[in-house]
Amino acid sequence: MNSNNLKRVVITVLFVIVTIASFSIKTLEKMQEKLSLISDRDQIPRYFALSDSTIYSNWDQSLNYINKAINVAKISGQKNNEVRALHKKIELLIIDNKLVAAEEIALKALKLSLKLDDNLFIGLSYYEKGEIFYQLNKFSESIDAFENSLTFLRETDSQQDIAKVLIALSISNNKIGKLEEAFNFIYDALQILTNFEENSLTSKSFLIMSCLFVSANKYERSLIFSKRALDISIQIKDYELKELIYYNLGIQYSLLKKSEKAFQYFSSSIKFANQLHNKRNEANSILQICRFYLEYNQFDKCIQNLQNALSIYTLINDKIGILKSYLVLSEYYFAIGKYNISMEYCQLAFDTNVINEDYQFLSSLHNMIAKNNQCLGLLDKSEEHYQMAISYANKKKSSKMQGLTYNNYANFYFKQNKYIKAIEFYQKAVDLTINTDSKFILIDAYYGLLQVYQQLRDCNNILSYADKILELAELNDDFLNISNTYLILYEFYDDEKNIDVAYSYYQKYLTFKEKHESKFHFLKLSNTMIEHQIVQLKNELQQIDSSKQNESNQLEKKKKTLKIVSLSSIFILSIAYIISYLYYKKRNAHAKVQNILHSLLPDEITLELLNNGKNPPENFKNACVCFIQVSNTNINDSNSVIIEYLSELNQIFEKFREISIEYGCTHIKTTGLRYLMVSGVPKENENPNERALEASLAIRDYVIKKNKNSKTKWEIKIGLHSGSLIAGLIGEKKFIYDIFGDSVNTASRMENFSEMMKINVSEDFIETYKHENSSDCIKFTNRGLFEVKGKNLMRMYYAERREVT
Repeated sequence: MNSNNLKRVVITVLFVIVTIASFSIKTLEKMQEKLSLISDRDQIPRYFALSDSTIYSNWDQSLNYINKAINVAKISGQKNNEVRALHKKIELLIIDNKLVAAEEIALKALKLSLKLDDNLFIGLSYYEKGEIFYQLNKFSESIDAFENSLTFLRETDSQQDIAKVLIALSISNNKIGKLEEAFNFIYDALQILTNFEENSLTSKSFLIMSCLFVSANKYERSLIFSKRALDISIQIKDYELKELIYYNLGIQYSLLKKSEKAFQYFSSSIKFANQLHNKRNEANSILQICRFYLEYNQFDKCIQNLQNALSIYTLINDKIGILKSYLVLSEYYFAIGKYNISMEYCQLAFDTNVINEDYQFLSSLHNMIAKNNQCLGLLDKSEEHYQMAISYANKKKSSKMQGLTYNNYANFYFKQNKYIKAIEFYQKAVDLTINTDSKFILIDAYYGLLQVYQQLRDCNNILSYADKILELAELNDDFLNISNTYLILYEFYDDEKNIDVAYSYYQKYLTFKEKHESKFHFLKLSNTMIEHQIVQLKNELQQIDSSKQNESNQLEKKKKTLKIVSLSSIFILSIAYIISYLYYKKRNAHAKVQNILHSLLPDEITLELLNNGKNPPENFKNACVCFIQVSNTNINDSNSVIIEYLSELNQIFEKFREISIEYGCTHIKTTGLRYLMVSGVPKENENPNERALEASLAIRDYVIKKNKNSKTKWEIKIGLHSGSLIAGLIGEKKFIYDIFGDSVNTASRMENFSEMMKINVSEDFIETYKHENSSDCIKFTNRGLFEVKGKNLMRMYYAERREVT
């Protein structure tokens, strides 16, 4: 038998051994897993507890515990626990916004519940379906599912589950404008919960009651219920609910125009959500804070926070959050006068196809489109969208949204000098809001009427509406409308030639204008008390994590014992597998060496090294050397920031390398924050100076563009010099390809003498460049003579592209 046939026989035998070994291992693993799951049948309650404790801190780990519970329950035949685990999994998937997967599991849970003929499980399955429809903004379908749930749960003794469904029905009915039904459901829930000690459901019921009073424009009553909910959440240490209540309080104080308090509550909500790893709620509060920055013309902070919120929503694939971000982005671009861009974001909001029955959002969106069309001169379209905004506000039955839209609609007519129509719509806004807590919409309506009557020169109505505005605005600290009203009174008395009274009103105007402009100081304040609460919460969460980790470690020890038994039984089979692997490894070693060398050295050098085993040093007469120094001025010493900084720096240098290759240059090495490349080495090419300069310009353009979209700001300075040099491999075991010579040192000096974001070149470079290239697209600016160590005086130039005229 020749050697080739012998090899084939050996390989065939090894293959058979490995196949048998692999099959045996898999069979053993399955048996071991099954035995492990059966032995863990009593661990299901613990898996539930571990999942609950890690929902926000480690979602993947939480899901892993639930999957274990499902598998154990399925194999050990515990159908009840299997259904419970499926419901837990649905909750987790909803939290992570994985609604399609949640819907699939909900269908499994319902089918299994129907097989068991268990009213409790059937009711809870319908409840989960309702939650999924709610997250998809399909509120009518969610109500149907919740009503089905209630039908089955009423056949059980689970009063708290019935209360939970009643709360969900209240929330969904409020969304589609059925406020009376929403109040009835929440009253029924609270009636049930009076029979129990105060718990999370009680706190949540008070929170929903608070939200219903917001919808009814009763903000002061809303605050009472929010604070009651907050007291309970603090008492029972329900931090997730506490974060939601802070967010709700922020909304309520916003509606009352108490901006400083609202800002503090939103800030607290962000910190709690961050500690609980609840990204969606964190983004929701950031988005609300953006509106404060818009209100006080803090546009830089607004867009920065908007980008943060949008990136979080995108990361967690929260389509509703993305939709809300688009609307606020539209408001931002409207505020800075970029109406076309504002319209683009409105269109993006429509294109997401997740709006469905959220009438309040639809009304706000059509309001925004109408205002943009008005500013763009598209008056017919503007009027059409105002009518649609009113239609959706009517469906929501929100006098606040109706009043707001009528005010905007009236402004539309006022700017066209159609004063009769303007008065009609301002009056509608007054009628809708005069008996509600929407005082700021009422003040805006009064101010609109004041402006109309100023144009009509109606003295009685001017004085009448000025008095109404001042009375209401002073009660609500609305300094903007107070100052604007005083300005109109100044103009009125000035026209009447009553100079003394006019002057007194002008002084008041200046005083209240200054008060309004100083209100935004709270945006810069930090809340020490809230910081202290966050530190306390963090310590408590760490204690919880520590105790759960101990339990997890005990489980791991049990698993390790089982693994040792398994490993000893498959030891012999593993040896056969290793022999096979070594044979395969030997056969592919050459290819791996090639790949490693290609990643470390230029291709030409790699080929020569593999073919000849060496690469002698070589002299290159016409080369261009480029040094690039990278710096970052806003880095701090925190470990997490440094890790992020190094990761981003690695991306930057990788991009530099790509650009080098694109322009025919060779990356030599990266030392610390310095990047070295050369053109014309190791293979001579045409126009090496032009290639090096174009690559340098492209690298600088990349850094400028990156800075526009990055929180971290990077700067570079570049130096170029032409001349001869020596290049070759260094080392016998660890190869490095490097360049040497006076040209390299001179290029380094050029970089040292450069300024940030500039390309500094030598006189030798310019002479060689002009010899290669006769075009006039590059401008060289003479910087004068500089004292260079070891070179005496050298003339230096900045290289830039000429502007196209």
